[in-house]
Amino acid sequence: MRITNNVMVGNMMRNIQGNMSDLDKLNQQLASGKQFQRPSDAPIKVTNSMQFSSMLEDNNQYQRNIEQARNWISFSENALADMNDVLQTTRELALQAANSTNNEEDVDKIALVVKELRNELVSIANSKLGDNYIFSGQATNKKPIVFDDTQALGDKVSYQGDFNKISRGINPSIEMDININGQYAFKGAIEDLNKLIDNMENYDQEAISNTDLANLDGVINNTLAYRAELGAKINRLDLTESRLEDDNLSIQKLKSKNEDIDIAETIMNLKMKENVYQASLASGARIIQPSLMDFLR
Repeated sequence: MRITNNVMVGNMMRNIQGNMSDLDKLNQQLASGKQFQRPSDAPIKVTNSMQFSSMLEDNNQYQRNIEQARNWISFSENALADMNDVLQTTRELALQAANSTNNEEDVDKIALVVKELRNELVSIANSKLGDNYIFSGQATNKKPIVFDDTQALGDKVSYQGDFNKISRGINPSIEMDININGQYAFKGAIEDLNKLIDNMENYDQEAISNTDLANLDGVINNTLAYRAELGAKINRLDLTESRLEDDNLSIQKLKSKNEDIDIAETIMNLKMKENVYQASLASGARIIQPSLMDFLR
């Protein structure tokens, strides 16, 4: 192959252009802190980074779900704690009413207090978190417990929600039910208080002593069981959230290792490429021969 001046100049220009491209790539990496700017720069690394980003987004969504679940469960547990206070106070009043030293007028006065406690229990059953009733199943726009004192004893209380579960995904393999159904948690308890009030107004101390106190013990135990269930779920949410936070740190480290540059190494490579580029320019200056115009000057 015959080497001409044009061939030498062409080779020089290609080499200088390649050195400039390497220099520009390193400058972009140093400015952005990333190993690649476009998918074509490193297809495998880009794919890995997309997977890491997807994993982080999934974990972030699970963390948001956990926060929503925790708020719902905590609010429900607070409502059940208030319910337990109402029931404990009612039980103490029932014990007083069952005492034979109380006359009919005394028991009537106790019944008035129990009525207010019953109304408070209805209010607790209809607790809302934001715009949502928390004990209505998925029918969160409907008041779960409707109380009508004009109805017969067994028809005063009705449940208006549904029986569907509200669930939140808290990790890739687990969905947690976060709601307590108002039919099971409150309707029977309110009905038991209505029976207690009716027996007080009828001055039936035997029924209060033998039936109503046992009913109250049953609903108190039921409420405590619900609270224990919710407490266990809160503990599980805390553990799952902690594990997700640890996973996020690990994924972020892998993502950083996959796409972030080593600044010291990049600066060193940049200096080397600058030297190569300067050398290629100096070499090119020697290759380009003087033209006739240079002599005429």
